[in-house]
Amino acid sequence: MLIFVEIYGKILLVTMFLGVTFVFGFKDKLLSIPFPDTCIVCGKPVSKKEYACFSCQKKIPYISDVFKCRTCLSFLSSSESGICGDCLIKKPDYSRLISCVEYEGYMKKTLRAFKFYNRPDYHIGYSKLACEALERDGTYFDCVVPVPLSTKSLKSRGYNQSLLVANRIAFYFDVPCFDDLLIKTKETKKQSELNLEQRMKNIKGAFSLSNPERLNGLHILLVDDIFTSGCTMREASSVLCKHAENITAFTIARAKFKY
Repeated sequence: MLIFVEIYGKILLVTMFLGVTFVFGFKDKLLSIPFPDTCIVCGKPVSKKEYACFSCQKKIPYISDVFKCRTCLSFLSSSESGICGDCLIKKPDYSRLISCVEYEGYMKKTLRAFKFYNRPDYHIGYSKLACEALERDGTYFDCVVPVPLSTKSLKSRGYNQSLLVANRIAFYFDVPCFDDLLIKTKETKKQSELNLEQRMKNIKGAFSLSNPERLNGLHILLVDDIFTSGCTMREASSVLCKHAENITAFTIARAKFKY
């Protein structure tokens, strides 16, 4: 498996060197490559139905939505409304947030590898985790829309981690994935390096829509990798909500934002 990943990494680097945007202009053909099924904790091989090996299952910090705000998953001081004070003051344009795990420990390590260190193979396991969480939740959606990267970031990274997972979710639930609908038109700084005010300013006006009439009357599942301050999800949904009937935000992980 490690040999496969190493070979894949070399192919990716050569492709990027040649100036090719790594096949994503052709409906994400990367998914046709036979990635190995690996544990999202330790990276060892697992069966086709598993995302973690038996010994690693207990290491996964799953998220519970009990006594949590339905739109940001922070703890509630009161469970009456189901929405925290911050979200009541500034209500997002998506109806609720679903996340699978806490962004900590092993999950933080492998998600960072998936996102920043050329490990697209991790999308197989994380996609299984995502589909299981969505099926258990029972939420309904007509289509899947991934949060996009800018052209510069896509060329640098070689793949959009959110798109990889979004495609798998769409295939599993037999709905379309509109990977060319939400476009990132603004080159932004890394949100992880900014405070809340800077994040809001940084992401403001970063997205636009292509052929938005496709969304008319549809319930969207908006997919990203990690939810921290919520600024990216808020900005993306503010663009989509003008045409969509409803938006459910989905991320693999929920991080604790340090103000």
